[in-house]
Amino acid sequence: RFYQLRQSRLAGDASAAPSDAFGGGGGSSGGCLSGGPIDGQPSDCTDAAKCHGGGCPSKGKMMLRVEPCNSRFRALNTVWGGAHITMSSLEDYPSKAQAVELWDQLVGRLGSHTFSTPKGSWKTMPAKTCDYVDAVWCGIVLRHYVDKSAWSTLNKIAKQADATGFKSPKFSNYHITITKHSSGCDGLYTDDLAQQLEETSWVLVLLHISETGHMYRVRQLSLSE
Repeated sequence: RFYQLRQSRLAGDASAAPSDAFGGGGGSSGGCLSGGPIDGQPSDCTDAAKCHGGGCPSKGKMMLRVEPCNSRFRALNTVWGGAHITMSSLEDYPSKAQAVELWDQLVGRLGSHTFSTPKGSWKTMPAKTCDYVDAVWCGIVLRHYVDKSAWSTLNKIAKQADATGFKSPKFSNYHITITKHSSGCDGLYTDDLAQQLEETSWVLVLLHISETGHMYRVRQLSLSE
């Protein structure tokens, strides 16, 4: 079992200066997801969207997250451009070169782990009411004691991200926010969703939210066997 160290050099915002383009030229060369821009709501995030998404993307920031390699999951979180597991907090994006250098250091630290979530790995989280708007937050969380392997893999990634210097990596509470709901959180975690989560592969992503409010996957690392 090992990380397939397949990193993507991804095309970026066409309006960006050449020195700040993401990977310079032609899309993915190994990652399962497109480089972007990713549809989301960093520029016009309403109070309802902020509640549903657990916060809004901030311009000029970056973060680590784990994403499923399945386009069906995009609709689950329209605020953040698709379903994901947050792995570090938003922090200032220094420059492409510095961000990629930090990423490369992280990849160099990572050991032999894979990530998958068999059926039973997730459970529905209690709905959270937001006091500033008539809306609720919904999500599913990885069961620590049911799937120790999946949880441990994310925890180890977080420890290496912390040692590398990423801001406030997440050591627990690995969850997926679901913004697609209209009347509370009941019934969101269906058998079909459980099946899709079991079958999908995953990637670790370095996400950048540009100064224009567009989101890009700067680099990807496959977490498949």
